Amino acid sequence: MNKHVINSLSEYNFNYEGNYGYGNIAGYEVNVYNNPLSVGPVFYFSTYLSDQKKNDFIIKASAYKSSFVIFDKFNFGVGVQVGAATGGAYEKKFKELLPKILEILEELEAPKSDICPQTGEVLDMVDSKLVTVFEHVKIRLSNKAVLDINEAIKEDNNEFENAPNNYLKGFAGIVIGGIAGVAATVIFSLIGYVTAISSIISVLLGVFLYEKFGGKKNKVMIIMSLLTTLVMILGALIIMYVIVANTACIVMGVDYKGLKAFFYRMEAAEGFKSSFFLDLGLNALFIIIGEAFTISRLVKSVKRPTNLG
Repeated sequence: MNKHVINSLSEYNFNYEGNYGYGNIAGYEVNVYNNPLSVGPVFYFSTYLSDQKKNDFIIKASAYKSSFVIFDKFNFGVGVQVGAATGGAYEKKFKELLPKILEILEELEAPKSDICPQTGEVLDMVDSKLVTVFEHVKIRLSNKAVLDINEAIKEDNNEFENAPNNYLKGFAGIVIGGIAGVAATVIFSLIGYVTAISSIISVLLGVFLYEKFGGKKNKVMIIMSLLTTLVMILGALIIMYVIVANTACIVMGVDYKGLKAFFYRMEAAEGFKSSFFLDLGLNALFIIIGEAFTISRLVKSVKRPTNLG
């Protein structure tokens, strides 16, 4: 954990694990997460509030117009990200901002850590559990809340498993993406740009339309997208080079057509072969990059929530 975050919380009882901290501020259960790549740490205040009151918190807190500070809500309370240009500036800003946050929570009659932030029940050590709700963020919930959430997770996972695949509709989306990629390949080639850009367009558009047309997001989508895009883009590239070879043979008066003209130019024309393999390799590489990005998104989007426990 960043030393400036620890310094700002030194008067409170916090335990730290990596970039996460868990503790209590003025009776509120608080989690803090400091992503080294973000503008500042995020504080999660656990409290039982209606959506309307959470929105009221954001409106009231935002009225302070403090730079690099973002107010938000989550399932079990409200969140505050405190950013600053330097660590020292952050510590000063946090100490100025915290009383305002606590004042607004008090004004909204936000329950403290003795009330379950999910059900509004009174908590005790026997009828409650400290559970990890996402990443390393820990919330103490009543046993009933844990059971209800786990039941909802189970139903959601069952719905996902039983959802129709719609592979045919999804495939149509990937084909449209492939057609767009082929068109982009031709256009970029004519104006002298690297045609491999079209591979990224084809993959991302195809996967987007696959989802829009109702295709189920799973490994079949990746395989379908990869094979279809490879065949369509690389096929279009080969056809373009065959056309170029045909045209060159006609201009030169050589009586070769189609693939025969293509292979003739591969052997006879300086730079033709290297240009073809460079284009082929770049397009294949960009297709793989596009699929890797898609796989990364897919893993995040289809990762099913697990039971709290």
